[in-house]
This record gives sequence, structure tokens and C-alpha cells, in this order.
Amino acid sequence: MNELNETSWGVRFNEKSYGYSDLDAPDWVKDCENKSSWFSDGIVVWDENQKVVVNLSMWGAMNVLDQMMNSSLWKTQGQEVFQQYGKFTLPISRRKRKKANGRDEANSQDGTKVENVIVRLHLAPEKAEKFFAFLTTHERKIRSEGAYQKSRYQYAMDHIVRSIVEYYFKTSQEIPKKEKPDHYDFSI
Repeated sequence: MNELNETSWGVRFNEKSYGYSDLDAPDWVKDCENKSSWFSDGIVVWDENQKVVVNLSMWGAMNVLDQMMNSSLWKTQGQEVFQQYGKFTLPISRRKRKKANGRDEANSQDGTKVENVIVRLHLAPEKAEKFFAFLTTHERKIRSEGAYQKSRYQYAMDHIVRSIVEYYFKTSQEIPKKEKPDHYDFSI
């Protein structure tokens, strides 16, 4: 069971990232801001009524599975599944045009816009139960790939920190130190 496909919602594994022409998406997905989640690798959870698609990495799915195993609140309150990503909007430069008074008018955005986006999907208790069953059925794969993703993330972060520290020490040693005079002579 690599897919749970109910009438208006579902869960499935995307073994890889797909192109828009590789997978058929329902029309309502094509209007979603995060429609790429439908095609990205990971666990795709969708709900047509809420018009929401969430894509969980295996590490994220592992965390949700642990949360659901350690708490029974989802049995009465349902389960929230969310995806967080950064959205970058680059400036669009356009030609300048002359205003009626002869001055140039810049017709462009200033700077890059960075936005933290969180897409939330709430699964009612009966849907959460089926979602939990799906996750537990695939627990071995989720934990294996999730642990791998976590270790790759930690390796990358360690590498970044090490590079920053090395750069700091390298640049701090290259800065010539000014010699302080032993005393100041103000005689003329």
C-alpha cells in the first residue's frame, strides 16, 4: 500500500521528484500556491476540501509518527500536518520610463523578498487514524530514510559551521595588528 486514496483526501509516497508532465494532478492542485508539493519526493498528504497539499520529508514523517505514537490526542482532536519552506522573490527590473515631467521613473521592486511559508493541513480523527495506519505500515522505510536525511542535514550543518570558524580564524590572523607606542611624546 504505497497510496491511500480516499474520495476527497489521501496519502502517498513519491519515490522521486516528478515533473509536472510526469504526474497527473487534479485541477484544484494546479491552483495551489505550493503545487510543487504534489510532485516532490516524500510523503504527500492532500485534502481537496481544504485545497491543501503537504509534502513531508521522511525525517518530517518520522517526527510526526513519533508524535502520534507518544500522544493519543490525535484520536480525539485530529492531527495537524504541516510543511514549512522559504519563498524567495527576486527583484524584477524593468525599463525606466519617462514621466510627463521628464524625470525617470524606476519601475522595479527593491531587493529580494524572503518569506517563511507554513502550509497546514488538519486531519479529522477518522482521517488521522488512517494516516497513522499508513505511517506505521511504512515505518521501517520512513525511519531508515528519515535517519539518513537527518544525518545528511547534521553533516551539512557541521560542515557549514566548520567553514565559518575556519574563515574567521583565517581572516583574523591576516589582519595586521597596529603597534601601540610605549608612550606618547607631546613635546615640540
